[in-house]
Amino acid sequence: MKRDSSIMKWSVALLLLIVLDVVLGILLCRVSLKSNDAPETASSVHSISDLQSSQKISESDLTLSAPSETASSQTAEEAAGSESTGAGTAGAAWMTETTESAGAAGTAETGSSEAAESQENHFVQTLAGAGAASLPLFLDDDDENGEAGAGSGDTANSGTGTGGSTSGSASNGSGSASISNGSASNDSTGNGTGSRTSAEVTRLLESLTTEEKVAQLFFITPEALTGNGQVTQAGETTQTCFDQFPVGGIIYFQQNIVSEQQFSTMLSSMQSISESRIGLPVFTGVDEEGGSVTRIANRGVADTGGDIPPMGEVGQSGDSQAAYNVSLQIGTYLKRMGITVDFAPVADVHSEVDTLIGDRSFSSDPAVAADMVSESVKGFHDAGVMCTLKHFPGHGSAAGDSHSDQVSVSKTLEELEKEDFVPFQAGIDAGADFVLMGHLSCPNVLDSTIPASLSYRMVTEILRGQLGFDGVVITDAMNMGAIANYWSSGEAAVKAISAGVDMVLMPVDFEAAYQAVLQAVQDGTISSERLDESVRRILSAKMGEGETT
Repeated sequence: MKRDSSIMKWSVALLLLIVLDVVLGILLCRVSLKSNDAPETASSVHSISDLQSSQKISESDLTLSAPSETASSQTAEEAAGSESTGAGTAGAAWMTETTESAGAAGTAETGSSEAAESQENHFVQTLAGAGAASLPLFLDDDDENGEAGAGSGDTANSGTGTGGSTSGSASNGSGSASISNGSASNDSTGNGTGSRTSAEVTRLLESLTTEEKVAQLFFITPEALTGNGQVTQAGETTQTCFDQFPVGGIIYFQQNIVSEQQFSTMLSSMQSISESRIGLPVFTGVDEEGGSVTRIANRGVADTGGDIPPMGEVGQSGDSQAAYNVSLQIGTYLKRMGITVDFAPVADVHSEVDTLIGDRSFSSDPAVAADMVSESVKGFHDAGVMCTLKHFPGHGSAAGDSHSDQVSVSKTLEELEKEDFVPFQAGIDAGADFVLMGHLSCPNVLDSTIPASLSYRMVTEILRGQLGFDGVVITDAMNMGAIANYWSSGEAAVKAISAGVDMVLMPVDFEAAYQAVLQAVQDGTISSERLDESVRRILSAKMGEGETT
């Protein structure tokens, strides 16, 4: 019995030793596994870092500091040349992109969210095609690549090299443009070198006072702004006056242009004044059609690459490429100097009764004129300049000169649709930025002698509703006899805005016109919604956001 008890004790002891050995083995195995896991984890993190490094362009080539919300709103001059402006700095479309591989790496490892977030917030350039050279995220106005012309597709944010039509959709909530098919989101048709979201336009719109919004509706001469007889620089007087009336646009004439250097400096200063005052660019415009209507070409004040012929001569060639070429030529030197808007091309169809337009029109054939106008719009856009179709509904069918008095177009709406509207529709379809309303009475369309520029039916129902134009509508000069002989500056301006016009060009008395529109807004004659509608279009054009056609 004693021996059996001893055997039992040794058996239990042996069993305990075996259990202890197993437990120790398991513990040692776990320690070993942890020891082996440590370098694997480090290796994983290291590979994510490597992956990120391999996916991004070197910081010296690309890394940019994302602008604050305020700063981005104050660089909109970038867009007005933006989009087509030589005057402002080129508008940068701030774009974020998370690469597919970085996203995958971020979900593969627990704890790698910081690396993924770093990759997501890194501002990168989307290459336009496989093997494309690395380029800066945005082009400055004087960047060679930005002026290279149409269709190069080498820049990530410019389908034409100048902020032209690109694919993709803007992310309204994030304030950054999404990327699609290697191009930045910007549906604008060449009228901007940068894209901003609708949310940014809304934010800027809401930041403006009523007085500032009303000022944006006016496009005036520097003389009208300052009260001086001739203005050839933008200095303290201009700044003081602009601080009081931050107008939407300044139009320049031959008397303002002494030399290319002087004019370029003046425009650059004007943009700085506008940016400082309102955080937005100012439209800088000129009548540069070619032929007899030029402020710069054919006058020896700047290098324009040769004389610019009248458009009738271009149209006679029958080659629409010639219209593209001459508009590209004009746009190139305008952009170089800082002009953002050209009041061209003429979209009127010349007719036998026409005594004003003549060879300013491409043709008396609506189809020929339409082809020329369409290509002209593309030429301006590829140069980086906004353009204007004029004089809607068609001055080529009017007998007389609206500069001196009212003139009338006797055609019916059906006749206008078949003839005069054809080039305007082609230009609108090509993406024209502005349409200029002629001071033309159309009694067989409007049942009255009111000029088209003051007619709700012509502006809102026909131009916008029927032809589908949703860009900036501007009047012809309001100091012309067809308007000034019959209405005061204030009356005419209020009528134009009430009709659906967005900008009033050159009223006889700017301050009177401004005060009248301001009063009309304050007393409800012009609703705040109507005011915001026009200011939104103006801001969108300046910021290069969305489709401004």
